[in-house]
Amino acid sequence: MIPKTELVAKIALGVAVVGSFMPWARVLFFTVSGTDGDGIITALTAGLALILVFVAERRDSSGRSPFATLAWGAVSSLIAAAVYVYDFVNVSSISDESADDMFDISVQPQIGLIVGSIGAVIGAVACIELAVRSRRLTSRS
Repeated sequence: MIPKTELVAKIALGVAVVGSFMPWARVLFFTVSGTDGDGIITALTAGLALILVFVAERRDSSGRSPFATLAWGAVSSLIAAAVYVYDFVNVSSISDESADDMFDISVQPQIGLIVGSIGAVIGAVACIELAVRSRRLTSRS
């Protein structure tokens, strides 16, 4: 496996996990945390993907193929990315709709949703790349 891609995956998935616990949206004077809703799903799936990247690294160093482990990590990280992106689009569309109302009730995405989305998407891409490279190396042997 490529150490640089592994590092990117680990950092990005770590950011996605942390983003799950940060504020996701602000409505008037209230802040909604990620764990008040879908942040639990993103924390579990991004955390699982992060663990699987570490497990795959150990499997690779012991001479066993890490492909299946990395493939499951990619699936898990894709689920986290999908939830993050869905919620980001949902919060952003609520923000756009509320701008036309007579009473301006602004709903704004917050740092946890933004950073978590970026981390989850980058983590998913890195996990997919690791799985594909692992498969290519296994098929050549």
